[in-house]
Parts: sequence; structure tokens; C-alpha cells
Amino acid sequence: MRFRLLSLLFVLAGLLLLAPAGAARQDDADAEEKDEGLPLAASDTLSFTVTEGTWMSLDVSPDGQTIVFELLGDLYTLPVSGGTATRIMGGLSF
Repeated sequence: MRFRLLSLLFVLAGLLLLAPAGAARQDDADAEEKDEGLPLAASDTLSFTVTEGTWMSLDVSPDGQTIVFELLGDLYTLPVSGGTATRIMGGLSF
């Protein structure tokens, strides 16, 4: 009797431990199917230099010292006198 009870407890414990693992495997399979589209993380970083842009949005700061502009989905600041642009907001760009 005691052997049967212990065997039954071990079987139930094994089933309880295997059920969430099986569900997790199914969730992983569903996640793999969803990940076939656009990646959500940048796979590479690109550095570039430009001297002009097309269809750019820009504005000048109220003090007239800084230009804020958009290039390829990121926002940059640039001194009105010229120099190096600094990215102030960006992410996965176009």
C-alpha cells in the first residue's frame, strides 16, 4: 500500500513538473513564429557623414543659437555657426 502511494505521488509530481515545461515549449514555438518579421533590436550600427539632406524638418531655437533637425527619423542639434551635429533622440531609424 505504501509503495503504491509513493509511486502515485512520484507520478503526479512528475506530471506537474512536465506540464509547465511543455507549455513553455509551446510558448517558445509561438514566439519563434512571431519573430519572423521586423527585428526589434538593432543588428548593426552605421556611422555616416552627410553634407545635405532632402525632405528634412528643422527649426531654430528661440535664442537663435541652435538648429534642431530631423534626419532619417532621428533628431539632431547643430550650432547655427556650423560644426558637428549631435543626436538628441533616436532609435531604430528608417
